[in-house]
Amino acid sequence: MNSLSQHQSMLLGSEEAINALAQKDHATILAVSDSHGAYANLFFILQEYAKQNGHECDALIFCGDGISDITAAVAQAAADSDFAQILPPVIGIVEGNNDADLYPMKNPLRVKNPREPYFVQIRVPLSQTICACGHKIFFTHGHKFALYSGIGALVKAAAEEVADVALYGHTHVAAVQYISPGIFAVNPGSCSRPRAGQPQTYALIELSRQNPYASISFRELRPTGSVPFNPESSSLY
Repeated sequence: MNSLSQHQSMLLGSEEAINALAQKDHATILAVSDSHGAYANLFFILQEYAKQNGHECDALIFCGDGISDITAAVAQAAADSDFAQILPPVIGIVEGNNDADLYPMKNPLRVKNPREPYFVQIRVPLSQTICACGHKIFFTHGHKFALYSGIGALVKAAAEEVADVALYGHTHVAAVQYISPGIFAVNPGSCSRPRAGQPQTYALIELSRQNPYASISFRELRPTGSVPFNPESSSLY
């Protein structure tokens, strides 16, 4: 369960949860991007994962363009104990080209104490890292990295952070590429407005302390649930 507060690292979650994620032996990270106001799709993804697995995922990384949908999820969790159970304990967010760097968020502490301010502000970085199971994930929206000319600048930034996974959004096209010497570049696609003839998608990042390589899979949203999706691995963006 998420603490519904922003850590000094700008991750959403408690320091205990962030440290616990870093120390896990195995973890599943949900990667979602470009919801563009379709908060119901984001809620559906969280509910679908919990329904299929019997529990919330270990972390959610949102790659921008739809931060208001994240704040809506936090507000929902503060008001709905059932939804709070499926909100991951750690959430990473980054600013997209359609996002701001500061967002008002309903203060979850006000539910128990009416003297608390009604709103708090959360800060949204352009890029961020998160550690899980001995792995490091670099994530950004990507609009500052000239993605339509390739992913070289993005991969370089991830390498400078000593990350082995680089997550990005912006293009609305699901893609995965392994870049030597050890970085998976992953775009989860858009859960709301896909392009290039793709469906609405998100990605799952499976990490293990015993495996130096991440396992990447994609899911397609359908009205009745989600099904596996296989993007063209040759797509660079």
